[in-house]
Amino acid sequence: MLNLLDLVHLSIVALLCSTTLLVFAGHRVRTTHALTSTLYLLSVLALSQVLLRHVLHAPAEAASLACALLAGIAVIVLARNWNAIGQTCFAMAVLCVISYLSYVIEVTLRSHPGPLLLAVAALVLMLVASSLLLMIVHTFEIIDVICRVAWRRRYTPRPTPGYAPKVSLHVPAYNEPPELVIRTLDALAAIDYPNYEVIVIDDNTGDPRMWRPVQAHCRALGFRFIHLHNWPGYKSGALNFALAQAAPDAEVIGVVDADYVVEPNYLRDLIGFFQDPRVAFVQTPQDYREVTGNRYALALYRSYQYFFKLSMASRNERNGIIFTGTMGLIRRTAIEEVGGWDEWCITEDAEVALKILNLGYESVYIDRPYGRGLMPLDFEGLRRQRFRWAFGGMQVLRLHWNKLLPGSRLWDRGGRLTFGQKFDFWSGALQWLNDPLTFLFTAVLLVCAVSFTLGQPVLLQPVATSIVFMPFLFIAFGLLKMLWALRQRLDCSLTGAYCAFLVLMSLTWVVTMACALGLSRKHGRFLRTPKCAEGRGGSALRVVRSECMVVAVVLCTVAWVSWYAPPGPVKHVLCGLLLWQIYIYSAAFVVNRWSMRGAIRAALETSGNLDATVDRI
Repeated sequence: MLNLLDLVHLSIVALLCSTTLLVFAGHRVRTTHALTSTLYLLSVLALSQVLLRHVLHAPAEAASLACALLAGIAVIVLARNWNAIGQTCFAMAVLCVISYLSYVIEVTLRSHPGPLLLAVAALVLMLVASSLLLMIVHTFEIIDVICRVAWRRRYTPRPTPGYAPKVSLHVPAYNEPPELVIRTLDALAAIDYPNYEVIVIDDNTGDPRMWRPVQAHCRALGFRFIHLHNWPGYKSGALNFALAQAAPDAEVIGVVDADYVVEPNYLRDLIGFFQDPRVAFVQTPQDYREVTGNRYALALYRSYQYFFKLSMASRNERNGIIFTGTMGLIRRTAIEEVGGWDEWCITEDAEVALKILNLGYESVYIDRPYGRGLMPLDFEGLRRQRFRWAFGGMQVLRLHWNKLLPGSRLWDRGGRLTFGQKFDFWSGALQWLNDPLTFLFTAVLLVCAVSFTLGQPVLLQPVATSIVFMPFLFIAFGLLKMLWALRQRLDCSLTGAYCAFLVLMSLTWVVTMACALGLSRKHGRFLRTPKCAEGRGGSALRVVRSECMVVAVVLCTVAWVSWYAPPGPVKHVLCGLLLWQIYIYSAAFVVNRWSMRGAIRAALETSGNLDATVDRI
């Protein structure tokens, strides 16, 4: 009979061994073979057995070894395009999660808790299981890119002499500085392509001084300029208007944000993909200019790159990418077939991609930037942008979840999403939910910590002391693989990777609020990302006051538990997990401080007292 505790011990040690090898060599091995992978798996299990025998004096039983071997072989068979190191690490991560959850369930049921304790334990277990599931999905995405040795859908630019269908480039703008839009228009005018038009849609800008200079510049360049007044639908409403105004013979639609400077070869390099009638849209990465040397700008830039260097690269293998709203080209007939841009959704780009792929079309992702825009100038602008993205992601999930279920073709007669595409859209949506799960886990920890100090241990089941610290293993594993992935894909230092990770973590609260509202409300407000300073001012605490309140509550709880809780491993686990929550929410204050320091450094760069001024912030 399988001993679950024994299997947990084996999977822990095997995960530690395989993760160590992953970090040092996972990105270096560029070949794969079933025999090599099996031998590597056997080597990791043998090393784990040796460590269990000589360190813990408890070698794994035959049943546990057989289970680990079967898990590894299953991954080797299913992930034939990964190298042996990635296959083994992923298999051990999955085995570790499954064995740990199974053991906790077994012990909980064996302890015969009362109805209340069982309900609380079930809630905690659901939160932990959801978090671990997201960790596995995230691990899959990282290994799928960095340890992949064979790509089926890696595309390169495809210039096609003699093929030049008409392209209609749409530039939506709202209250943008005229000089910013004019620079974008000058770049569009320099595109090396014989057959295109440019339509600028100024969407409800009230001050004529903001849009009349753009109108005059469009007239000089031969572009079309349309000013909309009291027009509904935010950006998608403006894009639908532009779609209706596009030249009748335009076959391809391009969307370029008002702050993007596009390279001359943009259309020439990408239009060739539309010779294949199955291709509905081509997407290139969003990239950014004016990335100065301050810590906030560099960290933010790298955090943006993560999505395009890892998530989009992985999703492209299964034809599951999204249209990201700028620097993409889309077939006109395809977007008209799905009814245009949905004006109820504030992330209309991702929503239209799902509908188009559901019709059976192909997408193409080119991992090469063809234009560069501006990042949010400060942390408050970043929060507004991320709120919009997360809220829109929940809108898409609320409307289209039934298309993503197994067997959806039974009720969605025209639906043609594959299993891989459904996985990609689910994983994209669920990764937004990681932050709400974090907040729920924080709330449950607070309740359970106070309850524990009052003599009601409702958090931790009577699991073996040897695995009571398993949550910290999962936290360390998640952090390590994230830093490793950022280093490898962004080619940056460990410090640079950590700063990018901190930016991603600093948005936990705002994403939590966006997801909660997106799941409970049908409509949302399009929060524009400012492209110039808006003079809001204020202290660093004003922007992150919600996170500061959470940190204060958790810190008081840590002090309460440290003073009143009885000594033992449960007390250490509670304090450790609570301190990790403090670390998560404190990231917002740190990143906001970087943002303010960077803004003041830019404003005072000509001042002789620059360093002294910035150091006081």
